[in-house]
Amino acid sequence: MSELVARPYQLELVDSVWTELFTESVALAQLPTGGGKTFCFSLLIKKALEIPGVRVGVVMGRVDLVKQTERAIARVIPRKDIGIYCGSMNRKEVRRPVTIASIQSIRDIKDLFFNLLIIDEAHNFDQNKGGYLEFIDSARLTNPKVKIVGWTATPFRSDGRIYGKGSFFPRLCYQKTIQDMIALGFLCRPILKQGDNSFDTSLLRVRAGEYRQEDVDKLVSDESTLELQVKDALEKMKGRTCVAWATANIDHCNRVLDELQARGEYATSVHSKQNKETRNTNLSAFMGGGPRHMVFVSILSEGFDHPPIDCVVLMRPTRSPVLYIQTVGRGLRIANEKNNCLVLDYGQVVRLLGPLDEPNIKGSKREVDSSKGEAVLKLCDTCQTWVPGGCKECPECSAPFPILPPEEKLDRAPEVEAKILSEKTKPVTEHLGPAYIGMHESKSGNQCIRITYRDGNMLSRWGGYFGTSEYFVVTSTWAMERLERRLTDIDADLPGIPFDEEIKVPGTFEVTKTKDGKYDRIISVKKVSSSAPQPDQLDFTEDDIPF
Repeated sequence: MSELVARPYQLELVDSVWTELFTESVALAQLPTGGGKTFCFSLLIKKALEIPGVRVGVVMGRVDLVKQTERAIARVIPRKDIGIYCGSMNRKEVRRPVTIASIQSIRDIKDLFFNLLIIDEAHNFDQNKGGYLEFIDSARLTNPKVKIVGWTATPFRSDGRIYGKGSFFPRLCYQKTIQDMIALGFLCRPILKQGDNSFDTSLLRVRAGEYRQEDVDKLVSDESTLELQVKDALEKMKGRTCVAWATANIDHCNRVLDELQARGEYATSVHSKQNKETRNTNLSAFMGGGPRHMVFVSILSEGFDHPPIDCVVLMRPTRSPVLYIQTVGRGLRIANEKNNCLVLDYGQVVRLLGPLDEPNIKGSKREVDSSKGEAVLKLCDTCQTWVPGGCKECPECSAPFPILPPEEKLDRAPEVEAKILSEKTKPVTEHLGPAYIGMHESKSGNQCIRITYRDGNMLSRWGGYFGTSEYFVVTSTWAMERLERRLTDIDADLPGIPFDEEIKVPGTFEVTKTKDGKYDRIISVKKVSSSAPQPDQLDFTEDDIPF
């Protein structure tokens, strides 16, 4: 069993949940897609199993995730301690310390004793009815002291948050947002673009918080619109190597696939009407670097982990913030040679739902208070990119935005009242290292010196330049003066400019930074040690227990 190293926030999450269970019977934790949610609850299970006789249940909403979760947990605890209860897998193992189960199979099983229940993808749990509630009620009858922990990347639905007064989950005991994870270097930033020939969703009817499927089916059926959208998307995604297309239904999926193949693109698809063997073959081919494009309906929106995805195409109109964030999240994991993820929106999803880490849901505050400096979402007319309202020029194409007179700023409401990502302006300090100095060419063609402060807890398989970086334009006198001061801060020298080989500067560096729009701005750097920071280890020596 290979040893995995926990990141600092993962240790914090496990400690927060463990502490919560001393005083509460229910806890809820949020971690964005790509943050290692399964690894975190595996660490919690490992901690719980150090108590003799403890039994743990892990409940999944989708059968296809059961085997995947077994493999993930088996990297933290011995596989012999893990059982599966799932009818379609022909496994009904309930006598081992850990039981991973599909809710469809285990919901009607009575008298199962658990000390700890893990509810994965807790946003799918209906607290008023259904299989989850029946199973939890049964578990509580068998053991009134059972502890229940919900895990989700999206703690809300279209009708509001899944926690709070009167909810099954009273509060979030731990939260990391997408913006937090981008700032820490564990997710890449999204570039959100509106596609040409986007669907007009203004006439779609709504049922239970989502567009009526029959209306969506009719909207996406127009063949000429589909051809224009695929043509536009292929032009905008030039240079992207791994693309996921989210479509509205199986017919739409097949037609998008046909159009891609007709244009000479290497593409495949997955959907629920394919048999298991076909789905697995197509997924394996895509993940093996074969087809450039994967077209899907909903099967990739949760639980699919393929970091090389660098472009997500939203061909499906939706009002669901969960579907929106889960789908885009497929492309936010970091990977070698990947700096960002392009999101092309043809369903008016970004315009409707807004920021990825604070979407428009019932009960959320979407009013913009310019006196507080909150950025609003606005669309660049030149490159069709959604950017924060505070930008004076588009960060993607450098096109300037018109400056409104002061009286218009006061009297006129913004066109779109939403943030692209929640602004985080409070400075944070991290201990990072080692540092790497190399040459870099910006999007505008400027030659720069890049200094990257690596996170010592990052798994080595990611490699690349992930961490916190700052750039110094070679042709700018002011930037070169700043570079000289920074080299003094980190105790480093350059052989000359330009230089070929990347320079490694050993040590631990105290880096203080803040957010400037959607980018990090380093305030100060101080070298505090000659050796790199060591990965933290999870401490399982707690004497008291919450069960």
